[in-house]
Amino acid sequence: MNDVELVAEILQQFSELPSYDYRRVWGFLRRARETQLLPAINVKRICRVIRDHNLLLEPRIKQPGVPRRHEGRIAVKASDTRWCSHEWA
Repeated sequence: MNDVELVAEILQQFSELPSYDYRRVWGFLRRARETQLLPAINVKRICRVIRDHNLLLEPRIKQPGVPRRHEGRIAVKASDTRWCSHEWA
């Protein structure tokens, strides 16, 4: 199977699911090909074909958030109670 046929198979299966990355595409193609008794495709080949044909997901942009404040204090229980399932004599 050449890359053109593989790209056509990927586009046919996943054109409506653009949020799938190459690992998920590979898993679906692997299972579909197993049921049709066709040979499996290497995950590295799937990754290369998707990359070469510009089918990769857009990089996720980190949303700016509120940084966690740390005031240097650690919350510790004031109790000396030991919690266990049985009593030590």
